[in-house]
Amino acid sequence: MIYAEACTGLFIAQAVKTDRKTKLFMWRHNPFFMADIQLKWRHPYSCDEAKRRIEPSVNKTAKSFGLRLQWNGNVCNFEGPARGHIAVKDDTVEMAANLGFAARLIKSTIEKTIKEEIDRALA
Repeated sequence: MIYAEACTGLFIAQAVKTDRKTKLFMWRHNPFFMADIQLKWRHPYSCDEAKRRIEPSVNKTAKSFGLRLQWNGNVCNFEGPARGHIAVKDDTVEMAANLGFAARLIKSTIEKTIKEEIDRALA
């Protein structure tokens, strides 16, 4: 049973009430939130090949910005100073990120670095 629900921008938090306790919040993506950075690249490769090409660049960029990554199939979720995902699709790679306060101060640098790395990987 959902006890409470609160929208925090990128994610919606839900408190779930069980027997005698209210469990900690369960997070799910808020589809109505506009990300701070949204990027899209076209590629001529298969999903597996595109993922193989961008994975080293994603790992390098994540390490330089202090992000934690988790790949689930062709989707890489990341969190840290920014939170979002990178999705490898049949003919595109899409990225959406919500930046924390400090990361917003260098948004253009972050966006430029990501564009250059993924462009180089998909070339």
